[in-house]
Amino acid sequence: TRLQEANAQLQQMNEYIRTHVQQLRQFTNNNSIENIADTVLKEKTVTLTLDSSILGNNPELQSLRSQIEVAAKEIRVERSKLLPDFNIGYFNQSLVGTHEIDGTSKYYGVGKRFQGIEAGISIPLFAKPQRARIRAAEINQQIQQAQVEAFYFNLFQRGSTLLSDLRRLQIQIDFYRNIAIPQANLLIATSQRAFEAGELDYYQLSQSINNAVDVRRQYIEALNQYNQTAIELELIAGL
Repeated sequence: TRLQEANAQLQQMNEYIRTHVQQLRQFTNNNSIENIADTVLKEKTVTLTLDSSILGNNPELQSLRSQIEVAAKEIRVERSKLLPDFNIGYFNQSLVGTHEIDGTSKYYGVGKRFQGIEAGISIPLFAKPQRARIRAAEINQQIQQAQVEAFYFNLFQRGSTLLSDLRRLQIQIDFYRNIAIPQANLLIATSQRAFEAGELDYYQLSQSINNAVDVRRQYIEALNQYNQTAIELELIAGL
């Protein structure tokens, strides 16, 4: 039964690996990826500390902060519409034909040019609707700022939880590595010698080996959980 269960789990893992390798090919647009290298599982090196400079690299946080800048520019644009609009222009044109100047008719051809400067000022007459638009833009900026602060708070809380999980998992890994795994190896060696000496039957030997294998499995699961937590922490930090 235990052997059949182990074979079923192995088949499930192989299918799991196949599916994720296929996803990796799609994400990287690289069909040459055949498999994941079989290496010794160990902890990822994590040297992060949670502060504003680290969390500021988070892409989603940066996107939210850019919305504040956009809202600020909208406010400046709306406020500028309340300001007087000054304009000045220069003209240079010809008036072909006969024109009366000071009671005297005079003909002007295409070679005669008239030059001048025009200046004007425009003042908004209905400021109340524009002030309402300015207020709406200011409220939008406040909303964007509140969203950034809320997201940063949640980001910091999640990061703190992940760091705490890493410390907890490191303690667990150290226990397995320094105490539980050596004891499991000793149990296997001792049980094999006892079996060869006739002191244990096959069932007792298999139970001892199964117990030792369970310890190794729990160690690997702790390592995997540690690495998954470290990866999530790096994602939060925008690494």
